[in-house]
Formats: sequence, structure tokens, C-alpha cells
Amino acid sequence: EAQDLIICLESTTSTLGIYQNEWLLHVLKDIRPQYRYCIVATHANFFDTDNSNLFGSNPPVNEVLRLTDLFQTYHVDACLQAHDHRAEYLYFKGVRYVQTNPLKMGAEPHGYLQIKADAEDLTAFVKLQ
Repeated sequence: EAQDLIICLESTTSTLGIYQNEWLLHVLKDIRPQYRYCIVATHANFFDTDNSNLFGSNPPVNEVLRLTDLFQTYHVDACLQAHDHRAEYLYFKGVRYVQTNPLKMGAEPHGYLQIKADAEDLTAFVKLQ
């Protein structure tokens, strides 16, 4: 039976820091090849396409560039993000970047994320409100 790898990053300070970056490289390089799919979840989103958080708490550009290269190199299938609280779906360097609306009741618009995987691909990211 196929198994999938889900990596959760602590990014509330906007940067992963030296130790978490080293750990992530180890996991992607040495452990990731054992799994069918790899999904990374992080609080801070990598892309600010509506310019709402230019000087906010998203990761520094040099870190985003390094991480997107790592994700491409080690075949991360999807990166789930949430910080800006708006839904957005991007495909960059072969990786799906999914930014969610708030995943809690009472926030508007709220929703949840459903990930479907089969033998060929992660087939659907569905946001339901």
C-alpha cells in the first residue's frame, strides 16, 4: 500500500531558521524518496499576489526562492499555506501552492480543504464554503 509524507513547518515567525531548514533538507533528500506523494504545510504563504502583505510576515524573498527550488528538486507535490486568509491556487516550478481561506467557523469566507490522491496524482483541491 502506498504511503504519503506530510511535512508541517513552523513558520509563524516568517522564517524557518537554520535548524528547521537543515532538518527540512534532510527529510526531503533522505526520507522523501520512500513516499508516493509529499505535501508540505506552512502557516506563512510564499506568494503575495495581491500585494496585501508586502512588508508583513511572509518569508523573505531569498528564503522563498531557496524553498521553491528545494520543493522542485525533491518533488514536493503540494504546499498548503494560510497566512493571508484568502483562497489562491498557484502552480510554480512543478509544485501546487494552495492558500486557504480561514479554516474556522465564524470567519468569512470560511471553508475547508479536501485533498484527493489516487495512484496517478493528487487529483483535486476543493475549497467548500
